Amino acid sequence: MLKHTLPLVIACTFAAQASGQLIVSADEGKIDLIDHTKVVESPVPDSLTILDFAQFPPSVTRVSDISNSVLGPPSNLALTPDSTRLLVASSIVIDPSNKDGYSPDNRVQLLDLTADPVQVVDVVEVGKQPSGMCVSADGKLALVANRAANTISVIGIEGNKLTHLGEVVVCDEGDNPSDVDITPDGKLALVAVNTAGFVRVLNIDGQTVTSTERMLSTFGNPYRCDISDNGTIAVTNGGGKGNGRDPAGITIIDLTGEQPQTVQYVATGYGAESCAVSPDGSMVAVALINGSNKPADDPEFRDHGQVGFIVRDDDGRFEHEQFINVGRIPEGIAFTSDNRYVVVQCHPDRQLWVLEVKGEKLVDTGVRIETQAFPSGMTASR
Repeated sequence: MLKHTLPLVIACTFAAQASGQLIVSADEGKIDLIDHTKVVESPVPDSLTILDFAQFPPSVTRVSDISNSVLGPPSNLALTPDSTRLLVASSIVIDPSNKDGYSPDNRVQLLDLTADPVQVVDVVEVGKQPSGMCVSADGKLALVANRAANTISVIGIEGNKLTHLGEVVVCDEGDNPSDVDITPDGKLALVAVNTAGFVRVLNIDGQTVTSTERMLSTFGNPYRCDISDNGTIAVTNGGGKGNGRDPAGITIIDLTGEQPQTVQYVATGYGAESCAVSPDGSMVAVALINGSNKPADDPEFRDHGQVGFIVRDDDGRFEHEQFINVGRIPEGIAFTSDNRYVVVQCHPDRQLWVLEVKGEKLVDTGVRIETQAFPSGMTASR
């Protein structure tokens, strides 16, 4: 298939209000994932790639020097509902005493996407290694999962101002809360507690967030947590303790009853790094590493990643429909808000691949979007 590769051009302005069809890629220049996680010899500045699907192929805006990291689930950024502001977590920093090492950071940055040029307008300190994050449907509240702590940070949003409102303990030390998402009605949040292997339910009343005793079972160790924009389901992805080509899986959580309830597990391919549920709740896309992070002489090595595509049937059950090959080490994945396209990050290739939803299949459009650094985290507008 003919590949349409968009040129690497730095754009310094962006009219976010022109479209609600945005996908943003956070691109890190510090960490290489091929054959073990390591600091690169000559890091480049972290950056962002903003795609606007008001047209196709999407228009592209690039923003330099925005700290972010692959060391966390690929959900370390979040758009406000009007797509004019963007929150980005700075999860780690290079250790100044050891150029090959790194340590947790504790900052969340707020960007004004309507500014000329796009710029950071506020920074707030939160818990250690802020990672997965989300913004409420009214745009007034953000939650951040702190992987090197046992907490969720609560942040108030008002225009260009962030306010750290406090920390909510959601698990024991070392249990590794990796991601969080808020239901569209703003009343509940779900936290993927990775190492301990469950999802914690939080109650929300305005900007007051409290942990409940309710824990939901998951397939393996949940990493990403994504709630459909219509509020009907949530999904997590998880693997187990093995190191072979065992299938990973996703967990389907029903949100339509009185309480969130795990209702189904669906096996996927090898190495489920991230997952995304379509805005209408009918489809799930899963980014599968598929051994593409292994050294070439490893028997588990494959020279490509995959996307698994899972579709809800007429009885409300989700069934695996397809694998489609993509570039190496796919990280973040997201649907456009019209359910029409899926974008997946291919980390060492420094590319975003654009796939199209056609019926119950994904089709490679051939569009490849170059990034300035390793694409590592992704978010989409509602």
